[in-house]
Amino acid sequence: MAAVVGVVTAKHGTTKPVGPLATITISAVEYELFVHYIEVTFPAGTYVQADDATIDPTTVLATSRHGKTSIVLGAMCAGHGDENGSIVHVGIPTTIVANLITLPITQEDGTTERGASAMSATWNRPITVALYVAETPAD
Repeated sequence: MAAVVGVVTAKHGTTKPVGPLATITISAVEYELFVHYIEVTFPAGTYVQADDATIDPTTVLATSRHGKTSIVLGAMCAGHGDENGSIVHVGIPTTIVANLITLPITQEDGTTERGASAMSATWNRPITVALYVAETPAD
């Protein structure tokens, strides 16, 4: 089966990371580092533990950064979601390839993977995901 696909419902809270590293060089191009927060739901499909779930933030990142090139370096759960009365989180990504993030959906404890079953179309609160992103510098 295919992984359930996340729907990015909002993006907010772009910040610069705190620390000494403000830029990173990838393939001889210098990128600025940012943290973006997105809200995600998984309103359709059947979750299968072996397949995990996917999130593709490419469109929302391009729109918010005025077309600058963005490379997702990492992702983490920044706030739990409410899937029809059940608290859910996303776990540590298993892969990030061409900005497509594959990661497990976890139960309220944040470590036990959600059971294999149909996703609910009713979400009372989306999951907030923090994205660690490298972006081409502004002109």
